[in-house]
Amino acid sequence: MHERGLYFLGERDERYADLVELEDTFEYNLGLKRGALVEAQPGRGRWIYVGLGLWRQLPAGTTGAYALLANLLSLGAGGR
Repeated sequence: MHERGLYFLGERDERYADLVELEDTFEYNLGLKRGALVEAQPGRGRWIYVGLGLWRQLPAGTTGAYALLANLLSLGAGGR
């Protein structure tokens, strides 16, 4: 896979919660990476930011990408 994500969300209001944290084992890119999948619930709605590279992962047949996309789409069905 060429890249797992791009444009991870940086600084933000405390109401935005990271749903995942990523960590690399590469010595030149150590440390937790946040902002790849972020949620906020302003008012009665829900806002989700996806910085993960689903546009690359789905065509490549990455199983986890399909599962994530299905879960994100099912949120509109009333689940929390």
